[in-house]
Amino acid sequence: MREIRIRWGDWIDSTAVLTGHEIDAQGKLFAYQASPYSVKYLRDSVSHIDTAQVCYWVDTVRKTFLRIQSLTVHAPHMRYVEYQNPDAHLSLRAVWDSRFETYGSKEFRAIFDSLQTLVPPPPKQ
Repeated sequence: MREIRIRWGDWIDSTAVLTGHEIDAQGKLFAYQASPYSVKYLRDSVSHIDTAQVCYWVDTVRKTFLRIQSLTVHAPHMRYVEYQNPDAHLSLRAVWDSRFETYGSKEFRAIFDSLQTLVPPPPKQ
């Protein structure tokens, strides 16, 4: 489990850029930006979550991907949830149109919204 990552965020088609957040197996929470056409990505540490939450999210996201094995909707602004387990050579991403609340994206939308609650608010300026 040491390499497992969960990512979620937004994908703007016109820029081909993913922006979002990532939790690694050690509970580190990062903000990140990436291009699906590049192996490298930028990330900044944001916070830390406890081991119990990491285990919960890994289990929840993995089980959701087992139930809903395909969700890819191309749109100008997409949302996504991603599960990566390099040790098992596994990378899964559910993508949906952020403008609509469809039946097929219901579980992943709920996961996305719940994961967003882990992100601390930006500091006041």
